[in-house]
Amino acid sequence: MYWGELAAATMRRANLDGTKQKILISGPNGGSPALDLSGGQMYWVVSSSGNIHRANLDGSGQKVLVTGQNDPHAPVLDLVGGKIYWANFGNGDIRRANLDGTGRETLVSGLANSSLLALDVAAGKMYWTVQQANGDIRRANLDGTGMEILVGNQNTPTGIALDPSHGYVYWANFGGGDIRRANLDGSGEKILVKGLSGPVMVTLDLSALRLPNTKIAMHSDSGFTINWSALIGRAYRVQFSTNSSQTDWANLISRVTATNTTMTTVDSTATDPQRFYRVALLP
Repeated sequence: MYWGELAAATMRRANLDGTKQKILISGPNGGSPALDLSGGQMYWVVSSSGNIHRANLDGSGQKVLVTGQNDPHAPVLDLVGGKIYWANFGNGDIRRANLDGTGRETLVSGLANSSLLALDVAAGKMYWTVQQANGDIRRANLDGTGMEILVGNQNTPTGIALDPSHGYVYWANFGGGDIRRANLDGSGEKILVKGLSGPVMVTLDLSALRLPNTKIAMHSDSGFTINWSALIGRAYRVQFSTNSSQTDWANLISRVTATNTTMTTVDSTATDPQRFYRVALLP
């Protein structure tokens, strides 16, 4: 796990049980970093300086990618499209750039207190909260066009998270003291948890998608079609064997990055009487 400490001005990591804590970077007083595990890098903002930083996961190779932002909030990554997105709370806009900091674009402007973002890359949508007393939940296309107010009359909404597979958006109302959910089109708003004291962030445990679940291995004239559940932006390896008890499996695909929540590949080389397939999630 990785985190930033504002008061200590450090970026740290530890094992999931809390052991082997390590200071990776000293100096930037950033918040929670966005991780590119396949690429071995992390990204974070320093709101006080208006900069966006990148470094390797071990803290080496630190680089300032973007400067001159006005109170930027936590960045989110589109690893398929090679983009980093962030909201400028001070300017009331949403921006993006290439993962190396080039190609900066302002996607949406004229907002009041744009806060935290979530991306549905497969559907080509981004969602965000407008953090004010009479705030709302909004979405637009990834290029900033087609902005919609999905849910209004929220009391200082902050953190936001998506479950695209089940069609839900979740958010925390800091002022209202509750956690809510709605369909991705804004309908069906529901209070899930209430009576809280200033909830800020929402993170979803989508455990069913953590490990690839092979849904279909179907034979046709063109070969075997293999479908599996996937996490967008994560890398997978597809292997086969003629004997499931073998330890030495051959690669059908050594590495493929998921562009959707369901991935498909075809094995057109199968000539064996039987073949077993497995899909592995790569670091």
